[in-house]
Amino acid sequence: MAKATNKNLFFDVKSSTIHPKLVNDLDKQEPMESRRLWSKVTSAILEDDMDTATAEKTSIEDKQREDTRKRQSEQREFTPKYFNIVSGDQYEFKGISRQVIFI
Repeated sequence: MAKATNKNLFFDVKSSTIHPKLVNDLDKQEPMESRRLWSKVTSAILEDDMDTATAEKTSIEDKQREDTRKRQSEQREFTPKYFNIVSGDQYEFKGISRQVIFI
């Protein structure tokens, strides 16, 4: 496949404004929020402790598998807290509001 020769700037990093992340401290986050859930994995990686990172990651994933098995055995569907199921495996963040305009 030939490489495209026309180049259009999609996003200019050099002139963009940096917006800092606004997140709660870990102790104020809910247990399943990513930063809190994966904090031990992140810390271990930053300390170059791959054994601990792997053990923590495995622990998280095993718990998620266990929760899935329990939910399935109770015939309960998974209901995401922060996303709406659009269709199949497609999700939409609940924080995005859609405005419908009727003409």
